[in-house]
This record gives sequence, C-alpha cells and structure tokens, in this order.
Amino acid sequence: MLATRRGQAIDTVGRWTARAAELGRVPPRHLAVLLSAYAAVLHNWVLPEHYLEWWGYGLYFLIATAAQAFCAGLLLFWPGRWVFLVGILGNSAIPFLYAFTRTVGIPFFGPAAWQVERVGVLDLATAAAEVGLVVVLIRLMRQGPLTGRADPVPPAIPHDRGEQYATLDDVQTKRIEAGRARRGLLATAYRTPGPEPGR
Repeated sequence: MLATRRGQAIDTVGRWTARAAELGRVPPRHLAVLLSAYAAVLHNWVLPEHYLEWWGYGLYFLIATAAQAFCAGLLLFWPGRWVFLVGILGNSAIPFLYAFTRTVGIPFFGPAAWQVERVGVLDLATAAAEVGLVVVLIRLMRQGPLTGRADPVPPAIPHDRGEQYATLDDVQTKRIEAGRARRGLLATAYRTPGPEPGR
C-alpha cells in the first residue's frame, strides 16, 4: 500500500515537472499574454458578487478586468517597453491592494470600509497570476527591444544577382532590357539555365 502511494506520488511529481519544463519553453511574451488574460477572467468571475455588495466594488473589478484584458491585447499585438512598464505598474498595484485588504482592511470606500477581507483560493490564484505577470514583464523590460519579430518579406525578384529586367513580362519571357529601364524602375531576377527563348 505504501509502495503504491509512493509510486503515485513519484508519477505525480514527474508529470508536474514535465509540465513545468514545457511552460519554461513558452516565450516570455506569450506567457505574459496568458497570465494577463487569466487574471482578467478571474476578476470578471468575481465581479457580480462584489457588485452586489456595493456598486463601487463592482466598478473596481470591472476596471481591473478591462485593463488586464486590454493589456493582454497590447502584449499580443503591440508589444513595447511602454506596454511592459504600464503592465508592471498596474499589476503591481492590484496585488498590493489585495494584501492591504487582507491585512488592514478595505481602504475608505463602501459599506465594508476598514473591514479585513478573508483570503480565498480564487483570490490567491489571481494574485499569483499578477505577481507572475510582473516578473515576466520585468524580464521583458530587461531584454530590451523584441528580437522575435518577423523579418521583412524578401523581394519576389532578388536584387543581388542576375540580369536587368524592367517588367514582370520581361522576366517571364526572358527579354533582357539592354541599357534602358521603363520609367526608371529596374528589378533583378535569376536567369534559369538553358537556352534563351527564340534561340
């Protein structure tokens, strides 16, 4: 019995280690997008109950949800240092406020002002996602400019060698423009081996 449990525990540890290794291969920016979206979903999940408690609490959770969802979109489509910086500041403030409300109490506002909130599993999951997001964004800030962007699309007609052609029709029919370019535009293309057409 004990050996069976030990084997199950080892299997569980092995599975979690493999999952952690897979997570380590996720690019940092993609991980930041996932964490921001995850935190937004969790804030949205608890929004109704906080709104029923007081509209101001509901508004806070609505703003947090929208900001983190918007941050995920910015990280996905328009990543940059200013996005990282705003994400660090915003997602640092939310866990700080969470810790404050669980130790000192809700500051100033609403019917539960200065009452200490209880710690819940969902709260901790959200705070952990936000702390992880801040760590990843700091790492992205330290990396400097993003290097994973796609290179410019190479020209359809290479410019490094070949004969001078003026139009696509000239390229396709292998008619070499000898010494003149139509409207001042020249492109280069590879010559395929073999005889020229018409010879």
